[in-house]
Amino acid sequence: MAPNTCETDLTGADFDGLDPSTSDHLLARAAGTSSSVSLYPYIDLQRSYALNTQQPPLGLPLIVRPHDTRNTISTDESLYSLDDSEPELLIHLVFSELVRIRTLLVGIGRGEEAPRLCRVWANVNGIGFEDVDDRKPDQEWELCEADGAVEYSTRVSRFQSVSTLTFLFALWVK
Repeated sequence: MAPNTCETDLTGADFDGLDPSTSDHLLARAAGTSSSVSLYPYIDLQRSYALNTQQPPLGLPLIVRPHDTRNTISTDESLYSLDDSEPELLIHLVFSELVRIRTLLVGIGRGEEAPRLCRVWANVNGIGFEDVDDRKPDQEWELCEADGAVEYSTRVSRFQSVSTLTFLFALWVK
């Protein structure tokens, strides 16, 4: 599967996949006629986790952040542990309700240690580093270096009714 690149046409997440009782509230908060919303409030941080971070209890909230901090790239190398045996970061997000995901914002920064590849699996639990080569991802992207977050569009048909997302960030592109 060929990864998407930075030149892909990008769109936002929409309200159609949200529970009707919450979408009215979110629509009222949204500016103008925007059809996109941050899904950060729907992430259950207590049940979500990141693997290969130096600070497991603190690592996830520093890596997965609210929309208003999207262009803040952490230079704190203590967040992750890069060694020759596992130069990857695995993040598993659990949502409090089903969501539809049209785009993902990813800020990786610049430099030779910034990830180059992102693979994503929707609605799959229990993926570990030992499973990533055996399971076909729902989508993968070759990541772009940038000073802020880059928006990547998803194959919307694969990211409807999403209860969990698992991300693998790797230093190489296969």
